[in-house]
Formats: sequence, structure tokens, C-alpha cells
Amino acid sequence: MKLNLYLVSIILVLQTLAFADSNLVHNVGKVQMVVSDWGAFTKLENGQVYPNFIYANKSYLDPFSEVWVGDSTGYVASAYDGFDEEIAMGEWQATVPSGNIMYVSDCPSANQCTHAQYAPDRYEDFPLNITIDQYTYAWDSTVYPDDDDYIMMKLILTNHGTSELKGIFLSRRTGMLTLTTGRMTLLIGTRRGMRGSFMTPMGRTQPVSHCPC
Repeated sequence: MKLNLYLVSIILVLQTLAFADSNLVHNVGKVQMVVSDWGAFTKLENGQVYPNFIYANKSYLDPFSEVWVGDSTGYVASAYDGFDEEIAMGEWQATVPSGNIMYVSDCPSANQCTHAQYAPDRYEDFPLNITIDQYTYAWDSTVYPDDDDYIMMKLILTNHGTSELKGIFLSRRTGMLTLTTGRMTLLIGTRRGMRGSFMTPMGRTQPVSHCPC
């Protein structure tokens, strides 16, 4: 992939993009990665989708990589929703008042940490009263040379409803293709069945976290 803006051949419908939607960049190691407070792993600005997870001048994430939470009845919360030839903002939105993504100053285990909290609140009809707390970690090349070529992410799903959640699945979609190089492996992520994989360095693979609660 070339290190330039993705030329998206579909119409982006972004009228519902709130000013609160924001992102930060991990840039202390060999990997540059954008993380957001609306469940997306990209930077979206002026209708253009930027490449992400850049290592050695190559981008390794699909431009519409995102976090999914769904249930066995078919409801899925996501960063993007597709309708025919249009892409609209999905259900995830930063919680009020303190869900916006920010760098965490008290971060003893890594050089750069972020936290965001989002919920499927962009529209009023999503039935699950849940939040995702998203933590990401990156390591400096000088201090941690063996840990500077990956980003670690932790997702915590919390049920704020009065009834027990059943048949809930958590997944991260990172691409539509299988791409293998000497350093990185990007596996298929699919919305059907909430299966997927997350990219890891050095050819190591790590299955997507599932939560069949």
C-alpha cells in the first residue's frame, strides 16, 4: 500500500459526525497508529480516510478498521455503517463528559498510553446499554528497543443495563484481506459471526478477544 490518502470510491455520509469525535497518534516507537474515541482505527478528516498502523513506510490496517460489539439477535455496534454505496457513521460515540480520548500521564508500564470510553449512543435505537473502555500502549525505541514495533490494546466491555447480557461478542475488524510480510501479519476480519484477528508484529498472531457472556 502506498503511504498516501486512501481514495475511497464510495460516498461518505458524515453529516452525523459530532465535533466530539477525535483521535490521537501513537508515535514513540517504530509504529505510528491512530486511535479514536468512536471505535475506529483511523483518522477521518474532510471526508478522507487516512492510512493507519504505519511501519517502515507501509500501512497495515484496512482504512475502515473498527471495534464491533454484537449480540446473537443481530444487533452490532460499530464505528461505520454501510448502506449500498454509502458509508455512514456507526453507533459508537464518546461518552459524556469524560470519554474523549486522551493521553494518560500515569503510565508506568509503557512510554505512551491513551484511554477513551465510548458507547453506542450516536443514534437512539440501539438496545444495549453498554460502554467500551479502550486502553492503548506504545513503547519508546530508545528505552524499550524490543517492544517498539507493536501497539497493545485492551478493551473492557461494561454492561450498564438492569438485565444480564447473553450472547454478546466483541471483535476488532482489521482488514478484508490476508497480508503477510516478513514483519507483519494481517488476517481476515469478518462481521458475520463476529470473528476476526488483530495484527501483531514479527509474524506472531493473536486471536480477537471474544466475550460470549
